[in-house]
Amino acid sequence: MTTRPAGPTWSGPTLAGVVLVVGAVLGACGGRAANGTPSSLSLGGTTVATADVEQQLGTLCPVLSRAGSDPGGAETPFYAGPHGALHVLTAVLASGHRVQSDAMLKSMLSFEQDLTARSPSAGQAGAALLATVNDGQRALRIPVTTC
Repeated sequence: MTTRPAGPTWSGPTLAGVVLVVGAVLGACGGRAANGTPSSLSLGGTTVATADVEQQLGTLCPVLSRAGSDPGGAETPFYAGPHGALHVLTAVLASGHRVQSDAMLKSMLSFEQDLTARSPSAGQAGAALLATVNDGQRALRIPVTTC
Protein backbone atom coordinates (compact mmCIF):
# COMPACT_ATOMS: atom_id res chain seq x y z
CA MET A 1 0.00 0.00 0.00
CA THR A 2 1.32 3.42 -0.96
CA THR A 3 0.92 6.39 1.28
CA ARG A 4 0.75 10.02 0.31
CA PRO A 5 3.21 12.41 1.86
CA ALA A 6 1.71 14.86 4.29
CA GLY A 7 1.10 18.36 2.99
CA PRO A 8 0.76 19.67 -0.54
CA THR A 9 2.63 17.98 -3.34
CA TRP A 10 2.04 20.63 -6.04
CA SER A 11 5.11 22.80 -6.46
CA GLY A 12 3.74 25.08 -9.18
CA PRO A 13 1.62 28.21 -8.80
CA THR A 14 -1.56 27.87 -6.80
CA LEU A 15 -4.94 27.90 -8.46
CA ALA A 16 -5.73 31.16 -6.68
CA GLY A 17 -2.56 32.68 -8.11
CA VAL A 18 -3.44 31.55 -11.62
CA VAL A 19 -6.96 32.96 -11.28
CA LEU A 20 -5.53 36.24 -9.99
CA VAL A 21 -3.14 36.56 -12.94
CA VAL A 22 -5.81 35.64 -15.51
CA GLY A 23 -8.22 38.10 -13.88
CA ALA A 24 -5.63 40.86 -14.00
CA VAL A 25 -4.94 40.18 -17.68
CA LEU A 26 -8.63 40.17 -18.55
CA GLY A 27 -9.20 43.27 -16.45
CA ALA A 28 -6.41 45.05 -18.25
CA CYS A 29 -7.97 44.11 -21.57
CA GLY A 30 -11.35 45.24 -20.32
CA GLY A 31 -12.76 41.80 -21.09
CA ARG A 32 -13.50 43.02 -24.59
CA ALA A 33 -12.76 41.65 -28.01
CA ALA A 34 -10.66 43.68 -30.44
CA ASN A 35 -13.86 45.21 -31.87
CA GLY A 36 -14.92 46.57 -28.44
CA THR A 37 -17.56 43.93 -27.79
CA PRO A 38 -17.54 42.72 -24.18
CA SER A 39 -16.71 39.01 -23.90
CA SER A 40 -19.21 38.62 -21.07
CA LEU A 41 -22.10 40.41 -19.43
CA SER A 42 -22.51 40.78 -15.69
CA LEU A 43 -25.76 39.52 -14.23
CA GLY A 44 -26.03 39.84 -10.46
CA GLY A 45 -22.43 38.83 -9.85
CA THR A 46 -22.58 36.05 -12.42
CA THR A 47 -21.05 36.42 -15.84
CA VAL A 48 -22.85 35.38 -18.98
CA ALA A 49 -20.86 34.87 -22.17
CA THR A 50 -21.84 37.44 -24.78
CA ALA A 51 -21.48 34.77 -27.46
CA ASP A 52 -24.12 32.61 -25.73
CA VAL A 53 -26.59 35.51 -25.62
CA GLU A 54 -25.86 36.35 -29.26
CA GLN A 55 -26.41 32.73 -30.30
CA GLN A 56 -29.80 32.57 -28.59
CA LEU A 57 -30.83 35.95 -29.98
CA GLY A 58 -29.98 34.63 -33.42
CA THR A 59 -33.04 32.39 -33.10
CA LEU A 60 -35.24 35.50 -32.78
CA CYS A 61 -35.34 36.29 -36.52
CA PRO A 62 -37.11 33.10 -37.67
CA VAL A 63 -39.62 33.51 -34.83
CA LEU A 64 -40.36 37.11 -35.78
CA SER A 65 -40.69 36.16 -39.43
CA ARG A 66 -43.18 33.44 -38.59
CA ALA A 67 -45.13 35.62 -36.15
CA GLY A 68 -46.34 37.85 -38.96
CA SER A 69 -48.14 35.04 -40.77
CA ASP A 70 -48.57 32.37 -38.08
CA PRO A 71 -48.56 33.80 -34.54
CA GLY A 72 -49.68 30.51 -33.03
CA GLY A 73 -46.89 28.64 -34.79
CA ALA A 74 -44.31 31.14 -33.54
CA GLU A 75 -45.24 30.81 -29.87
CA THR A 76 -43.47 27.53 -29.03
CA PRO A 77 -40.23 28.40 -30.89
CA PHE A 78 -40.21 31.79 -29.15
CA TYR A 79 -40.34 30.29 -25.67
CA ALA A 80 -37.97 27.46 -26.59
CA GLY A 81 -35.44 29.81 -28.20
CA PRO A 82 -34.84 33.52 -27.70
CA HIS A 83 -37.20 34.11 -24.76
CA GLY A 84 -34.63 33.25 -22.09
CA ALA A 85 -31.88 35.31 -23.74
CA LEU A 86 -34.23 38.29 -23.91
CA HIS A 87 -34.80 38.09 -20.17
CA VAL A 88 -31.04 37.85 -19.58
CA LEU A 89 -30.55 40.91 -21.74
CA THR A 90 -33.23 42.91 -19.89
CA ALA A 91 -31.75 41.91 -16.52
CA VAL A 92 -28.25 42.99 -17.58
CA LEU A 93 -29.64 46.26 -18.93
CA ALA A 94 -31.59 46.95 -15.73
CA SER A 95 -28.48 47.83 -13.74
CA GLY A 96 -27.19 50.63 -15.95
CA HIS A 97 -29.66 51.12 -18.79
CA ARG A 98 -33.07 51.08 -17.12
CA VAL A 99 -34.89 52.87 -19.95
CA GLN A 100 -33.82 50.25 -22.50
CA SER A 101 -34.60 47.42 -20.08
CA ASP A 102 -38.11 48.71 -19.40
CA ALA A 103 -38.81 49.32 -23.09
CA MET A 104 -37.70 45.80 -23.95
CA LEU A 105 -39.86 44.26 -21.22
CA LYS A 106 -42.90 46.19 -22.48
CA SER A 107 -42.21 45.07 -26.06
CA MET A 108 -41.78 41.46 -24.94
CA LEU A 109 -45.09 41.56 -23.07
CA SER A 110 -46.90 42.99 -26.08
CA PHE A 111 -45.36 40.39 -28.38
CA GLU A 112 -46.17 37.55 -25.98
CA GLN A 113 -49.78 38.72 -25.66
CA ASP A 114 -50.14 38.86 -29.45
CA LEU A 115 -48.69 35.37 -29.83
CA THR A 116 -51.03 33.96 -27.17
CA ALA A 117 -54.05 35.69 -28.73
CA ARG A 118 -52.95 34.58 -32.22
CA SER A 119 -53.29 38.25 -33.17
CA PRO A 120 -52.57 39.41 -36.70
CA SER A 121 -50.63 42.32 -35.12
CA ALA A 122 -47.98 39.91 -33.80
CA GLY A 123 -45.74 40.81 -36.74
CA GLN A 124 -45.86 44.49 -35.81
CA ALA A 125 -45.25 43.69 -32.15
CA GLY A 126 -42.30 41.55 -33.24
CA ALA A 127 -40.81 44.43 -35.22
CA ALA A 128 -41.16 46.69 -32.16
CA LEU A 129 -39.51 44.00 -30.01
CA LEU A 130 -36.57 43.76 -32.40
CA ALA A 131 -36.14 47.55 -32.29
CA THR A 132 -35.97 47.55 -28.48
CA VAL A 133 -33.60 44.56 -28.51
CA ASN A 134 -31.32 46.47 -30.87
CA ASP A 135 -31.45 49.56 -28.62
CA GLY A 136 -30.41 47.39 -25.68
CA GLN A 137 -27.63 45.74 -27.65
CA ARG A 138 -26.27 49.14 -28.66
CA ALA A 139 -26.35 50.31 -25.04
CA LEU A 140 -24.31 47.25 -24.01
CA ARG A 141 -22.02 47.57 -27.04
CA ILE A 142 -22.77 44.05 -28.25
CA PRO A 143 -23.53 43.11 -31.87
CA VAL A 144 -27.00 44.06 -33.06
CA THR A 145 -29.36 41.30 -34.20
CA THR A 146 -30.39 41.89 -37.80
CA CYS A 147 -33.18 40.04 -39.52
